[in-house]
Amino acid sequence: MLYSITRTIMILIVMMPALATSQNINSDSLYNIWNDRTMDDLERVKAYYTLINTMEDSDEHSEYVNKAVLEIEEALQITKQNNATEYLGLFYLVAAITHANNEDSEDKTCEYLDLSVTQLLTQQNNDFYTIMALTVLKELNCPKFSIERITNIFKVLEGRLQKENVSSFYSAKAYFHLTQLNDNEKACGYFLKSIETFRFNDTYNRGYNLFDSLNHLIELDCPNTSIQKIEELLETIIPEIEQNLKTTKDFLKLYSSLCSFYTTSYQYPQALRYANQVFKYVELKNEYKKLEEYAIIKTLQNKGKIHTEIGNYMEAERGLFEALKRAKRIDDSNYIGGTHIELTNLYIQNKEPYKAKEHLDSALQIMKNKKECEPCYMIARRTRAKLNNLSGNYKESLEELLEINPFYQDKKNFNKNPFFTVLSQTYLGLKQYDKAIATAKLGLAMDMKSLSNSSELHNILYQASEQQRDYKNSLKNYQEYVQLQDSLAILRNSEEVTRLELENQFAQERLTDSLKIAQQNLKNELNHQTELNKQKSAKKLLIALGLGLLLFVVALYSRLRFIKKTEAQLKHKNEIIESEKQKAQASERAKHQFLANMSHEIRTPMNAVKGMTDILLRRKPRKDQTNYLNAIKQSSDSLLAIINDVLDISKIEAGKVELEHLPFSISQVIDNAHTIMQFKAEEKGLQLKRNVPQEPITVKGDSSRLNQILINLIGNAIKFTEKGIVTTTVTFRQFDNKLNAHFTVSDTGIGIDKGQIDKIFKTFQQAFNDTSRKFGGTGLGLSISKKLIEIQGGKIWVESRIGQGSEFHFTIPYSISKIASNEKLESPSSEKLLELLKGSKILLVEDNQFNAVVAQEELEDTIEDIRVDTAENGVIALEKLKSESFDIILMDVQMPIMNGYETTKHIRRLDNGKSNTPILAMTANVLKEEIDKCYEVGMDDFIGKPFNTELLIQKISKLIKNKQS
Repeated sequence: MLYSITRTIMILIVMMPALATSQNINSDSLYNIWNDRTMDDLERVKAYYTLINTMEDSDEHSEYVNKAVLEIEEALQITKQNNATEYLGLFYLVAAITHANNEDSEDKTCEYLDLSVTQLLTQQNNDFYTIMALTVLKELNCPKFSIERITNIFKVLEGRLQKENVSSFYSAKAYFHLTQLNDNEKACGYFLKSIETFRFNDTYNRGYNLFDSLNHLIELDCPNTSIQKIEELLETIIPEIEQNLKTTKDFLKLYSSLCSFYTTSYQYPQALRYANQVFKYVELKNEYKKLEEYAIIKTLQNKGKIHTEIGNYMEAERGLFEALKRAKRIDDSNYIGGTHIELTNLYIQNKEPYKAKEHLDSALQIMKNKKECEPCYMIARRTRAKLNNLSGNYKESLEELLEINPFYQDKKNFNKNPFFTVLSQTYLGLKQYDKAIATAKLGLAMDMKSLSNSSELHNILYQASEQQRDYKNSLKNYQEYVQLQDSLAILRNSEEVTRLELENQFAQERLTDSLKIAQQNLKNELNHQTELNKQKSAKKLLIALGLGLLLFVVALYSRLRFIKKTEAQLKHKNEIIESEKQKAQASERAKHQFLANMSHEIRTPMNAVKGMTDILLRRKPRKDQTNYLNAIKQSSDSLLAIINDVLDISKIEAGKVELEHLPFSISQVIDNAHTIMQFKAEEKGLQLKRNVPQEPITVKGDSSRLNQILINLIGNAIKFTEKGIVTTTVTFRQFDNKLNAHFTVSDTGIGIDKGQIDKIFKTFQQAFNDTSRKFGGTGLGLSISKKLIEIQGGKIWVESRIGQGSEFHFTIPYSISKIASNEKLESPSSEKLLELLKGSKILLVEDNQFNAVVAQEELEDTIEDIRVDTAENGVIALEKLKSESFDIILMDVQMPIMNGYETTKHIRRLDNGKSNTPILAMTANVLKEEIDKCYEVGMDDFIGKPFNTELLIQKISKLIKNKQS
């Protein structure tokens, strides 16, 4: 319901079209004519109609309108007695709104609305009031207004719609879809149309309709309606409005509404700019009427909310106390209570519970048992729960939140996010960690734009996950929390710089205005003196010019001092921003070091586990031992895949992925991927098919990244398919000198729900919460694949139906290779490589005993008559090189006493003919920076741990062959 008669009728006034016939009669005269029972009834009714229908939003006018509205029944009775049907449509509408605001019988409200619409539809020039009546219906359930009837009314209006009513028509239609049909998507579309068709000379000529639609687009979080798109619309609309506004009151209303919009959409720099525009007009005079005070108070509240959000507590407190003073002056309980709530939030955020409680008690006392204050009262109760959490009274907080939960579950109460934040805080305090996690995830799922709320929810998830020993999710949410805290710090500094810049700008404008006024006054004074006394004009002119010059000098001096002070403040803020930047860079370096250390520390034992398992499997174990060993092998392979995924996503997000641009055969890459995945498909009894052109296609690009994408997608298809077929298809389309390759990986598996498709490409996300438990995986494979495809200029999408399977499509544009498509590079067979390495002598430099055993036995089992000598660190390796020669050195990197980098440098400086001994880095450090360092110090090649024996043999043979040649 609309909150009060005053507010409803004032909105009515704002939306009313101006009547030229009424502009020359003031409200006092119109009301006196109506109130004079001795006058002719038709004259009285005409005056009543004109008073209601006059576009004038002054306090005096609204006072007379409110008096007249209370007498609507008398006006209706006289109008019907005199058959003045031209007035009935509007009078019935006013009567309906009056009953709705007085919370009388809803049946009576609906009856008047029915009579109003029936009458208004016969009067085409009153279509605007019909639209208003349909808008009032959004709060009611009137039996006579069926969906079919309302739809037909809209059709009638649309058929004869005048351009000045277009914006309001779409606004009413948006409300119809939102409240009657529960179709938020169409409602969003119509609210957007209402903004797009808005013009200053429309019926809603003071901007009410524009900002009402804007606020709904934000509250509904409309898809396909970005803040950027709304801002582009505003850029075309606002200048037109500014040109047509005349009074300070109109500018206050415009800039206050824009400040509210940008605050609601968390666009703080823009919100602060419009707030400063409001305060620019506030400084021009000291006294304001009630309607103007509303705009100022709302702006002060928004400014206080922004500074609370970003941690500028002193600035927030100053603005909110000014808002409270003005709200008390106009005696508005909604604004007084709302400001007390904002002050409560400020003191909670600043950890001052006693001050917070003082203002909260004031808000609750003002709003309790007042229907028009119910939404704010519920916010106050939610805030009280938040305050109880701060004091450790979690049980009281939970009782409070469960009592008000039904209000927040109402779909019309859009601001639910802070409620979930407080509730999850409460569950965390009560050590109900499952509920804390579920509630926090629900809050985050609502796509919040508030940094502080998002930060707090990730903090809760981090703490709750840690208590449940879910360290993986705990670490992930802690990183999100730290990142959001960094963003808040940067935003806090940028907002302060914006505020200082604006203050400087306004100060300069005020100085310019002051000089202009002084010069104008000086000119007037000179003319006046010339007329009074021509003889003394020269003398007085000199005096006046001297005074003007003095004033100019003083003003200029003041301006220079102010600019100097502002520059110093800006310099200080820039230093703070630079400091924050350095902290962010330090954080990035720490993250990189953490990944490098974790990769090495995990891969080192993994190499031993994987290698020894392979060795034992080759030693012909018993059947029962074979089962266990296969399980260990499978588990170690899964763990290694997870480690590789985490490193890949980190490199991609840091922008450190470098793509190759070499010729390769797409068909051959698909064949390789199928060869790798064939065993997994056969394990599940699945058919693995491919549909590729018979003629091989050679392109230039990164074959290893394509192979990684295909293995991810084919692996997923096999994982989620219990029976049937997994098929890989590729087609090509040529444009210019590019070849667009379209790959499709299809399966006959479980399928994906339409509502979950966007979720599967997000990092650490899977379609359903239990997917990881049922099928395994981290939720990184598809995220990595999507990012790899996009950095190659391609795109990926999914077509799927539950129970019928999925089709993953992706395209990548490649350059066409000049190498003939039938040209193939021949590589030596495994038998030739082993023959080449027969009797080789290898020095293995490895400090980890288990890894040394794995490498030694893998090589001895594979290569005939090979001799592997070991050294625990670089010093021992150099000693061995003094007395012996080796065909190749396998070098670990991280070792005690002397690491692999230093050892390599020493070897390359030897003068005994052994400085050119091939060195193959064999290390668990697989980050690009570590690999590059290996080459920088003089190593010849690199292989990561856990290593693939076949690949190791190929690299060793290549290096030995190069040395011999």
